[in-house]
Amino acid sequence: MTDEEQIVIEGENDEAIDALYREGVRLGEEGNHRGAALTFLAALALEPEWPELHHALGVAMEQSGDQQAAERAYREALRCDPEHDPSSWNLGILLYESDRTSEAIMVWSEQAARDPYNMNLHVRLADALVSKGRREEAFAAYEAAVRLRPGYWYPHNKLGVACLDAGRNADAVEAFRRACALDPEINDPFVNLGIACDRVGLYAEAQNAYREAIRRDPGDADAYINLGASYEWEGYPDRARAAYEKALILDPDNGKAWENLRDLDAGE
Repeated sequence: MTDEEQIVIEGENDEAIDALYREGVRLGEEGNHRGAALTFLAALALEPEWPELHHALGVAMEQSGDQQAAERAYREALRCDPEHDPSSWNLGILLYESDRTSEAIMVWSEQAARDPYNMNLHVRLADALVSKGRREEAFAAYEAAVRLRPGYWYPHNKLGVACLDAGRNADAVEAFRRACALDPEINDPFVNLGIACDRVGLYAEAQNAYREAIRRDPGDADAYINLGASYEWEGYPDRARAAYEKALILDPDNGKAWENLRDLDAGE
């Protein structure tokens, strides 16, 4: 075979691989994940060393419910290119959601070493570290995420939750204050700020935070329950009762609201 003939064959293969890849993507977008996987496999038969094809196959297999095949595909992508970050990310998620947290930490730690400016990666890694009880490492990862996106409420909120879980209530208050000051549209950071403030006895600030949470989501019965508890701890049973009753209007079967009302009546 001449060099010219080899070039022609390689060019035809490239076109065929590209066409198969695009067809697999189209099938996946239509929800035909099994068909997409078969198409990516056909492309890999022509070019087994293309990491993006292995990654696409992993996504298709994962969407099809075959976690083992998805893991193999992601690992093949990383064999072809150890720095293929989409495969590291997806492999880590797959491992984490399969309760193989230590393996997920290893995968994400390696990715974070070469991609230190990825805020979401640091948060994911921190969540995994917390679940393994490696709190100091987790705090370092959450704080790295905060430094990367100081104007985004999410990493501040995640750091606050970690502080709250560790009993670092004053630090949690500060983290949630920063999150809330960035005016997120959802109510979670305000509920969290309320919980943290209640723990350190800042009842007025806690109640304001719960009211902000309710303003963002008027149907959140749990926010009303937290507001009622804060009033009760501060010594305002009538306000507490009104908040619990509002929670029951929103969620008549809410066991916590009923329990708090019974305890409130028993204490009077």
